[in-house]
Amino acid sequence: MKKILLAIAGVFALATGAQAQSIVSSVPYTFQNGTLADATQVNANFNAIVTGVNANAAHNGSNADITSLSALAVPLTAAQGGETYFRGGTSGGSANAQTVATVAPSNYLLVAGNAVRFVAGFTNTGATTLNVASSGALPLVKDTSAGPVALTGGEVYAGNAVEALYDGTQYHLISNPLNNPFPSGISYSNLLFGAWTSVASATTTDLGAQLSRNLIITGTTTITSFGSTATPDNIPFHVRFAGALTLTNGSNLILPGAANITTAANDEAIVVQETTGTWRVTSYQIAANPPSKGLTQMTAQTASGTNVDFTNIPSWVHKVTIAMTGLSVNSNNPIIQLGTGSTPATSGYSSSDWQLQGGGTNSSTSGFVFGCNANVGATLVYDIVNESGTTWVGKFNGNTCLPTVGYGNSPALGGPLGIVRITGGTFSGGTVNVLYE
Repeated sequence: MKKILLAIAGVFALATGAQAQSIVSSVPYTFQNGTLADATQVNANFNAIVTGVNANAAHNGSNADITSLSALAVPLTAAQGGETYFRGGTSGGSANAQTVATVAPSNYLLVAGNAVRFVAGFTNTGATTLNVASSGALPLVKDTSAGPVALTGGEVYAGNAVEALYDGTQYHLISNPLNNPFPSGISYSNLLFGAWTSVASATTTDLGAQLSRNLIITGTTTITSFGSTATPDNIPFHVRFAGALTLTNGSNLILPGAANITTAANDEAIVVQETTGTWRVTSYQIAANPPSKGLTQMTAQTASGTNVDFTNIPSWVHKVTIAMTGLSVNSNNPIIQLGTGSTPATSGYSSSDWQLQGGGTNSSTSGFVFGCNANVGATLVYDIVNESGTTWVGKFNGNTCLPTVGYGNSPALGGPLGIVRITGGTFSGGTVNVLYE
């Protein structure tokens, strides 16, 4: 009997070695070979074992009475329900080969699903590896709509918190919201990140090689592509041009209207890579042309004297409309002249009109002509638009004494439109106004 009791006590003692505390620390009696044990002693030892088990063992099922695992010498593995997130300090190594030497818990293994959190010690500049707890340098990638791809630079920022998940082969950078095209709580404006950075124009101007999404393209080299190193995640690039160059429409660079664009200083564009190496300009803003405001009406004037002038026209205007009501003039050839500043061009025009009833044709090289006999009220609307550069073309349908149609074009003005003049005789009544857009 005593041998049985000693064996039972020994089992409990050994079993408790890996536990948080001893189930039975001691029994009241120790028996020697050749010595009889009476019932009181045996029962006392047995009761001590029962008391220890009841007090210390997980006797209520599924660990119901375990309150602390603080004495574990080896942390539980993930398969045992242990930690799958590991915490490290600031990464060491170098910008593109970062290391997290020590993590807690300390039993880090390369098991799919394990993740590590640390503070970046460097800002990466290209493809990057991560080595956790000396388990080996493995690629650190980012997730895109085309699947995981290597980092290109700027995804890991020194001083920022980083979280990386091991998938069984490589680490995924999952904590940086800039790697997700539209994560919850991130606005469109957050995605156009980075300081304005200059990049020289080239036939292939590689946007993906830059750390910023805000780029100023310098130089005058014609661009046919924006490269293929950017990840195809549809995050746009915000591009500004420092001067004049040509963007060539094609299969690699799809432009609005499928037409080439000649840039000007401070023109801006939004550029998106649709697939690897295929780019689309989704928005293009000409610096000299603010967003359309519709027609702007100037102050109407009563026609008198030899000239009716409208000046201080904004330089971005690309269309003017001259409205005339009840105009009286002592000439068969009143004209409209355009110019820069406050001086109109007086020659180089090509303009004609026709009276649809009664025949008759007027023409002029001095301005846009709209024939009318003396002191007969003329009512018409003449539209003149910028054709290209500083050359303007116009046409009208109206009543200039008789139903009349006409057209014309200006010489190159040499600069933006600044003045519209109605002239060609002496005016004695009627109202004139200019509207522009």
